[in-house]
Amino acid sequence: MNPHILIVEDHPFQRNVLLKLVGQYGVKADVVRTSKDAIAALNGNDVYQLVMMDWQLADPDEDGLDCTRQIRDLDEQSGNHTVIIGLTGNSSPEDRDACISAGMDDYFTKPLTMEKFETILEKWLNMPVAKPE
Repeated sequence: MNPHILIVEDHPFQRNVLLKLVGQYGVKADVVRTSKDAIAALNGNDVYQLVMMDWQLADPDEDGLDCTRQIRDLDEQSGNHTVIIGLTGNSSPEDRDACISAGMDDYFTKPLTMEKFETILEKWLNMPVAKPE
């Protein structure tokens, strides 16, 4: 069975790039644009094996770090652990630390390349990677 992931990304171009990339590997993905929609999609729902989180959401209320903290609160209530991969255009050590401190499991800079996505598949989904045709 192919994994099912949730992509939290507010930028239309980045959403399209991510959807094309994950589709090449047979990964099913749903996309939301705000942290509120991400929490609604995850609350009481265990269909997602992984969340790819843009941590700099242009959400007027919350960014991806705030959303990650809320997901961790949901995890604490349910006893589950949602794998959250932070995505950002920034690559400083401080940015990585902010993602990990908020509760993200890993962090990758954009653009997310095939090689980076394969790392996610292998490391976080235990999915053997076959190169797309």
